[in-house]
Amino acid sequence: MNTKGHGLCSKLLRFCFFSFSSHVFCWGVGLLLRFLLLLVCLFACLLIGLLLLLLLLLAVVLVLVLVLVLVLVLVLVLVVLLLLVVVLLVVLVVVVLVVVVLVVLLVVLVLVLVLLVLLVLLVLVLLVLLVLVVLVVLVVLVVLVVLVALVVVAVVVVVVVVVVVVVVVICVVAFVVAVVVAVVVVIIAFVDVDVVIATCAVCCLCSCCLLLVVLLLVFLYGCLLLVVLLFVVCCVLFVLLLCCLLFVLFCVCYLPVVCMFAFCSCRCYC
Repeated sequence: MNTKGHGLCSKLLRFCFFSFSSHVFCWGVGLLLRFLLLLVCLFACLLIGLLLLLLLLLAVVLVLVLVLVLVLVLVLVLVVLLLLVVVLLVVLVVVVLVVVVLVVLLVVLVLVLVLLVLLVLLVLVLLVLLVLVVLVVLVVLVVLVVLVALVVVAVVVVVVVVVVVVVVVICVVAFVVAVVVAVVVVIIAFVDVDVVIATCAVCCLCSCCLLLVVLLLVFLYGCLLLVVLLFVVCCVLFVLLLCCLLFVLFCVCYLPVVCMFAFCSCRCYC
């Protein structure tokens, strides 16, 4: 009987030992799996945070590029306006000199060709008025184009600033959400694995949606910047075309008539 009791006790002890060992092994494996899942969640949250910070840095760099482009455009517009003012001043000086020379010639020739002088003077006055009207119209057109370009650039700057602010707010909110989710995962990692997996899935889905939204905003920002550059280039080309038209009009329509009149006056005087 004692031998049988001793064998039964040894079997019971072996069963308890193996049960305890298997329970400790399962608990250890579960704890290790939870710890690995926690590390994966933390790595995913940190990676999402770094991506959002990189997107924020990209938005800041794009804003700096836009500011640099706008400064260059404003400098270019100011240079074009300065060139236009210089051209207008040169044209006005030439017109004044020609008028002074013609007036001197007319005063000299007034005793010889009164009617002809009056007729030519009338034609000259009409030509001067025509050139001045054309100059005024061109200047008004250039000023209107520059004002419209400046207004459009100001509106685009406001829109871009708003877009960048929205992108920054989305990045900051997403980073805060990622940190909060990481903290929540750390808290609930030792409670239920299913809850951790569901939380990680929801976090990854929200982060992907936020990344898509930020990338879409960056794409729209680039398209808007391209449209602004095209508009500014068209405005600058239009202003340069007006300046060339003004110069051609002055060289082709006004100077030959004045030179021919001066030559005829000199021949008549001689």
